[in-house]
Formats: sequence, structure tokens, C-alpha cells
Amino acid sequence: MKYLVAGMISLVLAGAISGCASPSETKSDKKTKPNNVAEIKEKQYTSIEDYQKEIPSDMQMNKPVFQLVGDTLEISFEVRFTEAMDTKLRNTKQPSYYSVIEAEGHDKFDNLLDKNNPPIYSNNVAAMESGSFGYKYKAVLALQAKPTASEKKELLDGSNFALVFMNQNKDVTNVFHVLDIGMVE
Repeated sequence: MKYLVAGMISLVLAGAISGCASPSETKSDKKTKPNNVAEIKEKQYTSIEDYQKEIPSDMQMNKPVFQLVGDTLEISFEVRFTEAMDTKLRNTKQPSYYSVIEAEGHDKFDNLLDKNNPPIYSNNVAAMESGSFGYKYKAVLALQAKPTASEKKELLDGSNFALVFMNQNKDVTNVFHVLDIGMVE
């Protein structure tokens, strides 16, 4: 009888210790998460304006190539963004744009370029082609007249131009006056 009582007490204690879960919590109610998995959603941005001040420090640009091709001026370069900036550009709801314009304060090309209607291109990095340095950017500016020899020299000088980024309304958000040297650290 002594062993029977001791056995019963052992069973009661074992049941009490292992059954500490509350009645409302059962194994089917418990949700398990894989180890080391963070539930982070990438932030969505409305416009390039949400992070426009960060762009200059979060991008690099190689030195652009300027070429006169027929009755156009072609400007080609590559831009590399930090991983954080690339993610922001990819997670922006509204489109952004870029263009190459005559640098502010320069009036050298009044008769050569249509300053009121510069070509505007999509800045959708998800759809851009990648080069050896970064995303390939290209601007083609139509010439309204045949340039003189001195005008040709000025057209091929990047210091006379600026790269601009624009928001969804095509309002300028960033201006980069580095088309003569690029922005490589």
C-alpha cells in the first residue's frame, strides 16, 4: 500500500509539473516562427521628395561622355546608388524622372537647344540597364541649329550642363553640376 500511495503522489506531481499551461492555451493555438526571421516590411515612399536630400551622398556617377551625333548631343554616363538608396528608389509609389539641362546661369546655347522642352526620361531603376559601373543613363538633346566650331567645343564641355532629378510632377528636386568630372570617390 505504501508503494501505491507513493506511486500516486509521483503521478500527481508529474502531472502538475508538466501541465502548467493555462487551459486556454493549447498546442494548436501556439504559432511558431522560424529562428532569426524578422518580420520587416520594406518602407514604401510616396515620392522622391521623401528622401531627396539623401541622394547626393548616396550616389556616385562616372564621368559622362558627350558626343555630337548628327543633329543631336548625346550624353551617356552611369550612376551607382548605395543599397539603401536603390531600395528607396525601387519602393517609391510615384515615378521620378531625370534630364540633362544647360547649367543655370549659362546662356551659351539659346539658339542651339530648346530650353523650354528638354527631354525627360524615366528614373525607374528597376527597368534600367546596368553597366560595369552602375545604371546606364543617357540623354539626347536635339540641336536646333548647326553649331559653330567654338559652340561644338562648348557643347562637349560637361561644366555647361547639369543633371536634374524630378518628382512625379516633373518639378526639379535635385541638381548636379558635376557632368564635367562625375562623382566618384
